[in-house]
Amino acid sequence: MQPSKTIMSTPVGSVSVDRTPTQAFITDNYAWPFGLATVAGVAPGEQQRLGLPMYDGDRVMVGFKLQQSHFPAREAELACYQNRAYVAAGVADLARGGWRGTLVAGTYQRPKGGVSEVGLTLFVVPELPYAAPGGAFNIAFEAAQWKTVERFIKSFDAGYLDREAQPIQNILSAEPCPSTQMGNLGPLLMLQNGVMFLLDRYLHDDDPMWPVLARAGILQLSWLPCVVMHHSSWELNRG
Repeated sequence: MQPSKTIMSTPVGSVSVDRTPTQAFITDNYAWPFGLATVAGVAPGEQQRLGLPMYDGDRVMVGFKLQQSHFPAREAELACYQNRAYVAAGVADLARGGWRGTLVAGTYQRPKGGVSEVGLTLFVVPELPYAAPGGAFNIAFEAAQWKTVERFIKSFDAGYLDREAQPIQNILSAEPCPSTQMGNLGPLLMLQNGVMFLLDRYLHDDDPMWPVLARAGILQLSWLPCVVMHHSSWELNRG
């Protein structure tokens, strides 16, 4: 039997990763616009995986693409891995500030002509304090999304990152983008009304996000291994 918790130790503190049952999460929390699901066919003893649909019929999930730069293939892989620290800093800062809603943050890598465009991704579903009719709601919703993106970027200077160990990656642009045009997505963290979930399918002791989370005072999160779903060929168990 696997332990219910895994402790990730860093020089600046430890983070506890709880193995929360995926199905219980789906039953209690159904805030993703296209719904959440478990992926069928998981082997006995394997951690259940969360299905994160990026489509619903003819509709495609739109998020924010925070572009950094272009790198050769090997350097792009390293940049994506190092970017996990930036993702952790942004999500941790939103959690500390009491952000409400559902947010999925991660990295992306998009091959383009022999090099790869690299950056961060944010899918933002803010919780609004009111339900204004029609266009007024849409304007408020988009404004709340952009405010979240701006705060996420500002968090890079909040002191959670170790600037000596973490290479500086400037954000060249931030723009809405369909998920299908982002390239290879790597969802890392979900924040839902103050509760943080790890979406990565594997745990690594040397992951650069652990010291960032510890430095920010995020000492516990739940593990929900995630599979991004771009098409309808996945077999799902809907919650």
